[in-house]
Amino acid sequence: MGGLGAGVTGEVVDGGAVKGLVAKVKELGAAQAVVITRPHAVADTFHTDWANKAQDQLGLPVLHLYAGSGFIGDS
Repeated sequence: MGGLGAGVTGEVVDGGAVKGLVAKVKELGAAQAVVITRPHAVADTFHTDWANKAQDQLGLPVLHLYAGSGFIGDS
């Protein structure tokens, strides 16, 4: 089993971030995902941000971190 950072990739995808993340998680057989975004108050408050959408589609834990802060979202 891989340690911290195992399987970490960065890619530009066509068709949207959620679709790309879901495809990559399924391809790798990952047990969880980490999403780093800028804070978006309205989307985050109503759980319509793409980290929450990805978690809904994956059925796996998605850790949502906010760039430039120590805040962790509750996907």
